[in-house]
Amino acid sequence: MKSLKKYLVAILSLIMVIYAQAIGYVSLTTDFEANNLHPASYEGVEPTVDNVLDGSYLLNRPFCYTTRAAGDYESDELEQLVKAFIVFMTESTEGKEAVLSAGGIVDVEDSTSWDELKVTIRSLIRTIQDSPLQPEAQLQLKKHW
Repeated sequence: MKSLKKYLVAILSLIMVIYAQAIGYVSLTTDFEANNLHPASYEGVEPTVDNVLDGSYLLNRPFCYTTRAAGDYESDELEQLVKAFIVFMTESTEGKEAVLSAGGIVDVEDSTSWDELKVTIRSLIRTIQDSPLQPEAQLQLKKHW
C-alpha cells in the first residue's frame, strides 16, 4: 500500500510539473517538499495536523469503516467482534497509535485505554444478557452498537 501511495504521489507531482496550475488532493502526511508540492490554505487556514485535529482546516476527509449491515453476519459473535474492532481502532489509545504509526491523523490524547474499553463493553453486554427484558435489550444493543 505504501508503494502505491508513493506511485500516486509521483504521478501527481509529474502532473503538477507539466501543468503548473493543476490542483491535486493528497494526504497531509505526504512529504510535500520531496515531491515538489505546495499545500494550499483553505479559507485562510494552513493545512497542518493541529488545524485538522482542532477542526479549523475543513478541507479534510474522515477515515471510514465499511461493514455488513446489522444482523447480516454469520453469527452474533462475529458481528460483535467487528464492532469491537472498530471501537478499538476509533476510541482506544492503542488503536489510534496504530493509525498514527501508519500515517493517519488522529488525536491520541482523546482516547481511552483498550483495557478500560473492554471492561465497559463486557459490562454492557453482561447487563443486557442479565436483563429481564433480554430480547428487547439485545435488539436495542444490535441497533445502536
